[in-house]
Amino acid sequence: KNPIHEALERNEDKDFVKAINTIKKAVEKDREHDFDEAIKLYNFGIDLVLKCLKQNKNASERFEIAKKIDVYLKRVNYITKCKNNQELINEINSESKVN
Repeated sequence: KNPIHEALERNEDKDFVKAINTIKKAVEKDREHDFDEAIKLYNFGIDLVLKCLKQNKNASERFEIAKKIDVYLKRVNYITKCKNNQELINEINSESKVN
């Protein structure tokens, strides 16, 4: 079973629920190719989860949730790099048209 779902079932912390719902929205925006909004939502959701993890006393649960969050962090980094590369390509293309 998904460690985040298990934690949600046991955790009545509204911040944790908000964090997970924020990440779900980020995934939706990612799928819709609204990458700027996805990055914002991923980052906000990840920050909320990390704050909640500090309060969690179950070490194995914290570890499993942290591994899942790492997947989202990698996705944010990937999207950001793709955006930066696209901006660079656009800049190069516009410079080559001028010359």
